[in-house]
Parts: sequence; structure tokens; C-alpha cells
Amino acid sequence: MVDEGNVDSLLDGVVDVYSTKNRKVIHLNIKKDNPAREDVLALLMGRSGTLRAPVIKHRSALIVGFDEETYAQVLT
Repeated sequence: MVDEGNVDSLLDGVVDVYSTKNRKVIHLNIKKDNPAREDVLALLMGRSGTLRAPVIKHRSALIVGFDEETYAQVLT
């Protein structure tokens, strides 16, 4: 189980984070945007304090939540 305490290991090597919330996809480039850890956690973690699902880590991208267009863009 991934929670706030060990999410940093999941983010190791990740440059782009895509998070789907309320049918909206939020994209962060960790290197360019330099977001605060709390902002990244807000995109990744659910109300229960654990990682939202589904989660796909592909190369340097991390996708949280489901969005068909994002999957097609990032995974191809």
C-alpha cells in the first residue's frame, strides 16, 4: 500500500504527473513546475490517505486516475 510516507519512492524518476479529478486532467512537469510536495500529494492521494487508483507508471510519467485520451497520449 502506498501512503504519504512512502510516495516519494513511487515518484523516483518521474518527470510528468497526470491526475484526473472530476473529469479534468491536471498535468505537472516536476522539473519545470517545481511543485510543493503537498501539491503533488493532493493530486495523488485519496481521502483515505492512500494512493488513488488506477495508477500507471510508464517511463518518466505517472498517471493517476482514468482518462482515455491521457492513456493514449502517454502510453503510445
